[in-house]
Amino acid sequence: FHLACDARNRDAVQRLRARKQRDEKPFAIMAANAESVASWVSQTPAETDLLQSPERPIVLLRKQPQADVEFPDVAPGLAWLGVLLPYTPLHWLLFHAAAGQPNGTAWMRQAQALMLVMTSANPGGEPLVIGNDEALQRLSGIADCVLLHDRDIVVRCDDSVLRMTEAGASQFIRRARGYTPRAIRLPHAGPSVLALGGYLKNTICVTRGDEAFVSQHIGGLDNPATCGMLIEITEHLLGILQVQPQRIAHDLHPDFFSTRHAQTLAEHWQVPTLGVQHHHAHIAAVAAEHGVTEALLGLALDGVGLGSDGAAWGGELLRVDGARCERLGHLLPLALPGGDKAATQPWRMAAALLHRIGRGDEIARRFSAQPAAAQLCQLLDRQLNCPPSSSLGRWFDAAAGLLGVRVAMAYEGQAAMLLE
Repeated sequence: FHLACDARNRDAVQRLRARKQRDEKPFAIMAANAESVASWVSQTPAETDLLQSPERPIVLLRKQPQADVEFPDVAPGLAWLGVLLPYTPLHWLLFHAAAGQPNGTAWMRQAQALMLVMTSANPGGEPLVIGNDEALQRLSGIADCVLLHDRDIVVRCDDSVLRMTEAGASQFIRRARGYTPRAIRLPHAGPSVLALGGYLKNTICVTRGDEAFVSQHIGGLDNPATCGMLIEITEHLLGILQVQPQRIAHDLHPDFFSTRHAQTLAEHWQVPTLGVQHHHAHIAAVAAEHGVTEALLGLALDGVGLGSDGAAWGGELLRVDGARCERLGHLLPLALPGGDKAATQPWRMAAALLHRIGRGDEIARRFSAQPAAAQLCQLLDRQLNCPPSSSLGRWFDAAAGLLGVRVAMAYEGQAAMLLE
């Protein structure tokens, strides 16, 4: 299921945002074909090919000057617009009706006026809807009407999101429909492993012989519904692959639901568990994907992950040699004033940086609009509730806060995206 509305209708887009509790996070739009969006976004031939590929992902395309005027509030403040093309018969029927139900297929290659916001059908932060009865219940109060189908949806799976790099290669932002669960060939066979992933943007992976099968995007494990989806996807993937794992891997963090579920499954199957440091896992995954088996140096740059020393890591230079990992260097740690609040309020990270470089006396003046600014100075002076983190994400937040790009975030990563 998708929640859909007219992408040109500001009122409709704002109502969708209000009902889905998605104040600013960007939406993607569906167009009949690449020609229909040619006036609003730039497209290289490679980007057009990716749009039109059988996988039909959402592709991030650079906006033209009038894009925000044409599609108000769809992707506010960002330089890119997510675009996808129809990939089901039902989508084509909607565009065919809007085109006046012409005969033949020539209209499918001609620019069409209809542009639809297409976003996953779910209340904010929860797994997407797949059942008809579930849709009528969970989307009540969000959707004005519901278009149902007599074909059941077997498994929850979001749209994939990709963009092209400067080098002309496609890069996943979210790996899901069309691309999972495709096998990734490993450099050698081994025992079957179930890896249950981290906390944010969770995915799982199952290995079978010399193949790895990565699941679709599951999401943040911060609510019971998404935790239930992790269980559901795990059972589905193991079932279709006909695998019972011989060991289970999980993040080092003991409080993640994925860690606790790994321990539950291991006890049930009487198999060992393996805790893997978050950034070691990042680099090892890239090495496995590209068939690299010798020792290597890797940069793991992200928001946060529990380090082997119990600190919050996220900007690490690691030497990885299979199951062995050595931390060679890292970014200068910054304090997280207020703990987790600092990850959602870039002004706090800006304050931490000012304090770090001996300019803490500027905090109260520069952030006078923040009631907690004076108290924050005291926290930083005393190092109370200010755990250190080497995360690159927090440095981006500090830069965004100092530049006035954003003092608080409406969604994860917003400050860095606006800065970019």
